[in-house]
Amino acid sequence: MTSVLEFKDQGYLPLAFLNFLAQMSWSPGEEGIYSVEEMVSRFSLDNVSKGSPVFDLDKLEWLNGQLISRMSADELAPFVTIELQSESLWLDDLELGQKQWYYRLIDLLKERSRTIKAFSRLARPFLQEDIEYDAAGAEKYLADERLETLLPALRKDFEDMDDFSAEGIERVLRQRAEKEGIKAGLLIHALRMLVVGEPVSPGIFDVLELVGKEKTIGRMAKLQEAKRHP
Repeated sequence: MTSVLEFKDQGYLPLAFLNFLAQMSWSPGEEGIYSVEEMVSRFSLDNVSKGSPVFDLDKLEWLNGQLISRMSADELAPFVTIELQSESLWLDDLELGQKQWYYRLIDLLKERSRTIKAFSRLARPFLQEDIEYDAAGAEKYLADERLETLLPALRKDFEDMDDFSAEGIERVLRQRAEKEGIKAGLLIHALRMLVVGEPVSPGIFDVLELVGKEKTIGRMAKLQEAKRHP
């Protein structure tokens, strides 16, 4: 039997778990997250099911994701901080000089996080120098021979940028794609693999802005070095 504390350790928020338990045998009208006050005001025995409750973990995860997406970065920060600390990813400066950046990171990652545990996996490329690369994704998105000339050219474009913002990054990338006569997706997928290490991520231009110019260029250069010295 799993204890309530184990669900907490797995990244489920107290209010989501409370909603899950309440809605196992009772319908508030529409599925979703309700405050304790809302559940009390909506409760009626007429809406209680007579059947046996179903412990549906998929629903718990969905409810948890709904709550995470609704919460502000300020509300999520205490939970995410504990998670990052547990995974040795926490940097003290995130609470001080980089607090605004940290909150932007939480807002970026929360739409893809159904549990608090997901934040540590998704945040790793932003907080560590070295990252691991998904082998299948790398084979699919980094194998195109055209990238051997395209990526160095794009890297030079990035080096010349004064304002490394999401809007500026997108503009420069699409200009490079147009100049080379290729679809922008070729560069977008390759960059995602190089910078995040996975074939799926939040919006790549927002990702690159938060990763920063130095790390982005460094990870692009790392691939070139690997190809020179296999």
